[in-house]
Amino acid sequence: MGRVSGWFKRYQEFAGLVPGLVFLSLLAWVVFGALDRRLGTDALAMLLELAIRSAFAFAALGLANLALRRQRRRLEPGEAAALWVRVLNGERGALIVYLTDTFVWSLAFISALLFFWPSG
Repeated sequence: MGRVSGWFKRYQEFAGLVPGLVFLSLLAWVVFGALDRRLGTDALAMLLELAIRSAFAFAALGLANLALRRQRRRLEPGEAAALWVRVLNGERGALIVYLTDTFVWSLAFISALLFFWPSG
């Protein structure tokens, strides 16, 4: 049971938030549909599309994180703390490492987001 709960803790965005977004969009349609009878299936389609686009964005975020984890060397906690101290002190080498890491993650995220973007 510990492995399952560990998986849900690690991937809570995908396991909990995306189904939660779908549920909230359906709940919003029910509530807004009760308030205004003119709302029809177009509003439901728009709300479901919002949840689906959010799921695509979460998938792109996950792929960007996987690409970044694959691309870089994993730092030990002491090395990471030392890197942050050097970045905060304004050392040029540490700042270049941090900016390169951020740039690569941003490119991976934008590429994955464009891949998952609906064509229609």
